[in-house]
Amino acid sequence: MDLPPGVYTENVDTERLREAFRDRLSAIPHRAHLRVENSTGPLETVRTANDSDASLTTLDDTEDPELTLWIGPTEAGVAYDGKTWYLDGPTDLRDSAKSIAGYSRQTISNHLEDATWEPVGVRPTDEGDRVVLNATGLATDTALGTDGDPVDVRGIVDVTGDGRIVNGTITYTVDYGGETDTRTVTFGTERASGDFVSKPNWVSDPPQVTAEVTGGDRLVELSLTGGPAVDAGTRLSVNDSDWPGTLGTVTLDERLDPGETAYIYRTGESDAAAFHVSVGERPTLPENATAFTEDVYVHGREGEFIFQAGARVDGGTSASASLRSPPAVPSGASASAVPWLAALAPVGLFARRAARN
Repeated sequence: MDLPPGVYTENVDTERLREAFRDRLSAIPHRAHLRVENSTGPLETVRTANDSDASLTTLDDTEDPELTLWIGPTEAGVAYDGKTWYLDGPTDLRDSAKSIAGYSRQTISNHLEDATWEPVGVRPTDEGDRVVLNATGLATDTALGTDGDPVDVRGIVDVTGDGRIVNGTITYTVDYGGETDTRTVTFGTERASGDFVSKPNWVSDPPQVTAEVTGGDRLVELSLTGGPAVDAGTRLSVNDSDWPGTLGTVTLDERLDPGETAYIYRTGESDAAAFHVSVGERPTLPENATAFTEDVYVHGREGEFIFQAGARVDGGTSASASLRSPPAVPSGASASAVPWLAALAPVGLFARRAARN
């Protein structure tokens, strides 16, 4: 098989290795893993499974407790440091979790961009030929995840004929003011099929809530469809997708049991707005009840369980549309480069993850 300079398959150029990798994985169900270590030992391990409807991601490193994210068609769950989040519909934390779920794919692609590559041969396997690429040098002045100066890079990746990177290893030598250390990144992907990502049991531990806006966009119906009851005295935060607008709070005056609905509305506007709630009985809206003009969501906490439910408003802007898909985070980016994630994250971990991305 001839390998023209700069090209390793008929479809993908080595100068587009990062984009080709991301695009290919985005288009197919897959599993991916990433491991980062230096001379002292492991630093981070990430495993992701994505099918056409759902994804499950586990992130573990030496700085933070393990983080697990499940993203379903309308629901999402986050488990971290003894706390569990349940998210449904267009909410800010669901969009934040969706971004973190792409962490392994984005991080691998950024590491690929840190080096220059050339094809060196073809490796036959039982699953077909793999084109072998070797790293020929550094393509950037920084090494992702370090604050030193990279002075060398070695790497090898195996690529399928359709552009999917099957596995790879990249090792950086980094100079920290006269002292050097190595950082090794190993990763791999596996093509999958069908709907193989199941909803974890722990996602059902918090209150399962859905939201709907009715009454001429003036009434939010927060329905508890499963999980534990939400106790009287629980404070609910009402927000909209005109991020970071927090509209106000309201406190449940009685317990919300599974199968029941809490009805939330507001009177007045801006700083003079007041929120009201009724459990189990749909209220008659007063004349001064004001409409929601953006998609709205309700946030609450029951012990170590946190829940959010969002609803569309006709003519409003969804949380995902309002936030927009974030751009690829460049190598060596700081947390300040991704304020969209730092501000939305339920824990500071989210921002730190993105900073390494």
